[in-house]
Amino acid sequence: MTERSPKSIRFSVGGFFEGYASYKLSFSSKGTKLTQEHSLQEGASLPAVLTAEEAERLKEQFAAIHTENWKPKYFDPDILDGEQWDLTVRYTDGSKLEHSGSNAYPANWNALLDFFRIEPHNK
Repeated sequence: MTERSPKSIRFSVGGFFEGYASYKLSFSSKGTKLTQEHSLQEGASLPAVLTAEEAERLKEQFAAIHTENWKPKYFDPDILDGEQWDLTVRYTDGSKLEHSGSNAYPANWNALLDFFRIEPHNK
């Protein structure tokens, strides 16, 4: 059995006051690209093009987070405003996993923030 591998990873996190940060990591035979943008800044950053070795290392790091075990939705009904997030992972076998949240997070949330080099703020 072949292990499925991510084809793309999209992650967005933020809120009304601080805006939203979006990240897209695309793996392909033509190269791996990481694009970042922020809703309160004009335009996206130029994509960072990664080497094949960097791409493999990222795939391994992402696999170690085990987002495939996350619930589809995380929601804290006691907080009306705050932080929302969504994560979409498309795999080379055609499958897709989607996760989202509003002021609630999976147990290993900080591992995902570390993966995208986002500074956690008390999660």
